[in-house]
Amino acid sequence: MTKFKSIFFYFDIIFIFILLIIGIITNSIVKSPGLLIVVVPLIIYFWGYLLINSKKVKIPQNNLFWIFVSILLIFNLLGTIVLFFANIFFARTFFDVIISFFYLPFPLYFLFTIVDWYKKVVQNNLIQIKLTKEKTAETGTPLNVDLDRRKFLKILGATGASVFLLSLLNPKQAGAAFFGSVPGPGTVSLKDASGTKINPAEKHPTDGYKISQLDSATYPHYYGYVNQSGAWYIMKEDDLGNYRYTKGTTGFSANWTLRADLTYDYFNTIFS
Repeated sequence: MTKFKSIFFYFDIIFIFILLIIGIITNSIVKSPGLLIVVVPLIIYFWGYLLINSKKVKIPQNNLFWIFVSILLIFNLLGTIVLFFANIFFARTFFDVIISFFYLPFPLYFLFTIVDWYKKVVQNNLIQIKLTKEKTAETGTPLNVDLDRRKFLKILGATGASVFLLSLLNPKQAGAAFFGSVPGPGTVSLKDASGTKINPAEKHPTDGYKISQLDSATYPHYYGYVNQSGAWYIMKEDDLGNYRYTKGTTGFSANWTLRADLTYDYFNTIFS
């Protein structure tokens, strides 16, 4: 996809330059405001891209700039899609139809760019999660991974594209739209599946536990947690990423030694 995107990029720059010259010579660009609305954002994007990559202009390190770039990407994608189909619809000859396909690389380039951007966002998030998990195992901070969080990650993957596009337009509203918001700008509240608000400060069954033992040499992996009073629980992870739990009130060391022989079950069963 990167190779095609590069080809489309240079084709689009050359073609938009030709369109601009023809539009100025024939004065058609002034007579067609609709075409002007599509062409100007394209010129801004491509020439801005060239200036930034030539190191003559520094990339502004603020959210407003990236929001502007994001809106420009989406606008150019939608605008060039409309331009492509409008040329086909209003084509009067076979030659006009052929010319219409010269506009196709524009929406393809912007589509590939947005998809590539989204993949990088997802990849960076996955790397961050991996680094956090490794850091957690090293420092002894509780992982507290359970089935509810795995469901959340699946939901995030399924709705990632729509959330990403929303975040391009308004990051704060995107967060509120995903988690559920209450009236007021930038105000976000958590809700469960039934729509009931959740208190983030609510005590959870694993609060107060600290990781004490880790066995991740081969699958299944085992994570042992102990709290201040000596109560413990062990989390088992298989090679498919499924988690099961067992717990007790005393004798963590002895139970950790026998961890492979203990009975494990779902989080809600063990901590009910």
